[in-house]
Amino acid sequence: MGGGYGWIQEAIDGKLSIYLPLALVFAKILSFSFTVSSGGSGGIFAPCLFVGAMLGGFMANLLGQPCGPFVVIGLVSVFGAAARVPFGTLFMVAEMTGGYQLLVPALTALSVSLVIQMTLTRRLTYKSLYEGQVRGRADSPAHHAEHIKIAIGLLRNGQVPCSIAGEQLNLLDLLEQGIEFDLGDGQRLDIIQLSGEDPFVGDSFQSICQLNKMGNKKNVAMIRKKEIYLPNADEVLEEGDKILSLVTV
Repeated sequence: MGGGYGWIQEAIDGKLSIYLPLALVFAKILSFSFTVSSGGSGGIFAPCLFVGAMLGGFMANLLGQPCGPFVVIGLVSVFGAAARVPFGTLFMVAEMTGGYQLLVPALTALSVSLVIQMTLTRRLTYKSLYEGQVRGRADSPAHHAEHIKIAIGLLRNGQVPCSIAGEQLNLLDLLEQGIEFDLGDGQRLDIIQLSGEDPFVGDSFQSICQLNKMGNKKNVAMIRKKEIYLPNADEVLEEGDKILSLVTV
C-alpha cells in the first residue's frame, strides 16, 4: 500500500533490521501481483524500485556493508530489467547519487539482471511488466461489468456514448471473448455474428427489431466494424454484422 519511498529511504540510511527488508520484498511482490493480475492500474515504477531497494538492503545487512550503495544498485537493477530500460536506469543512478562512482557496479548488476529477465520471459506473452498492465480503469477486467451496465443503459435510452464508439470501452472485444454478463432481472448480454446463410441478411435492422424475430432476444444495437447502430436504424444487415441483444433467461 503506497509508494514505499519512505521505506526506501530507511533502507538507504541502514535503519532496517536484517530480515525485515527480505519480508517486505515478498509482501510487495504479492500485493503488486494482485493489483496487476486483477486488471488494476496501481503503477509499476515504485513497486520495482521498492523490491530492488529492499533486496539491496538485505544483502548489505547480510554482508555487513554500507546500505546506501547496495540499495541504489538493487533498485536500478530490478527496475531496469523489469521495464527493460537499461540506459535510462543508468542515467538515473548518476542523478540519484550525484556522481558516477556507482556506475560500473550498477552496470554490472543491471546486465546480469537483464539477461536473467530476458531468458525467463522469452516464451511469455508479455516481455515486460509494462506490457502486461492495462492502460486504465476502462480496460480493467475488474470494472467490466460496471461499464457494460452503463453502456446498456445508454443504448436503451437511444444514446451512443463516445466511450463505446472509441477504444475506452472495448464492449465488442469482451463479448467476442465469450465473457458473459449477467445484468440482473433475468437478463444477460449476448452477441450474434451474422453469416452469409443467415436469413436476416438483407433485412433492415429496424425491421427485425420491430418483428422481434429473435424470440426472447431484444436487439439493442447493431455493430459494423467501428460503427454502432440503434434499433431505429434502417441499415441493411450484411454478412459479418454483429447483433447486440438482451437475452431473457
